[in-house]
Amino acid sequence: MGTLTARTVASLEKAGAPGMTGDGAGLYFKVGKTGGASWIFRYKIAGKSRYMGLGSYPEVTLADARILAADARKQTAAGKDPLATRDAEREAHREAQRLREAKRTPFTKLAADFMAAHGANWSDGWRKGWLSKLELHAFPTVGTLPADEIETEHVLRVLQPIWADKTRTADEVRGQIEQVGRRQGSRPAFRREPRPLAGPPG
Repeated sequence: MGTLTARTVASLEKAGAPGMTGDGAGLYFKVGKTGGASWIFRYKIAGKSRYMGLGSYPEVTLADARILAADARKQTAAGKDPLATRDAEREAHREAQRLREAKRTPFTKLAADFMAAHGANWSDGWRKGWLSKLELHAFPTVGTLPADEIETEHVLRVLQPIWADKTRTADEVRGQIEQVGRRQGSRPAFRREPRPLAGPPG
């Protein structure tokens, strides 16, 4: 059990005097210069002191902070850096969120984002041609669909009308659709990646 009590913590927060008050085992209650209060866990990793924020008071209570600090101590005892672990978990959460958003994003937006991310070094003519082929041939069929709903059958419907007379254009459009669908940044976008076609769609 630590040295602080809920009443002591409330009194420190109300007094508003800047400083850190220890609860023991690396847990501190901090009152900032502007009066805001929060919890800090102090630990050492590789011989260096680090400070890990555990949340603001009163949203995070004394009991909550002790649980969070205990979990962080377990990680340090196992040779892990709790800050690095938390950062990795947050990044994984953000990546999962980006993937969910990409799957809900219409193909027109995915294509625009792809061009913005990768087209900086393209010539104006190439950029216009790249987008115009999609606008003319792909967007009418798949433009409004979320990426998670675009499958091989949709790609075939895009290509079939132009393959016989505009084989090169069809091949380029196919490549663009697969390119945008396969990667949104570095993230897969389609639920099921369109299979490369061995020849003209039948």
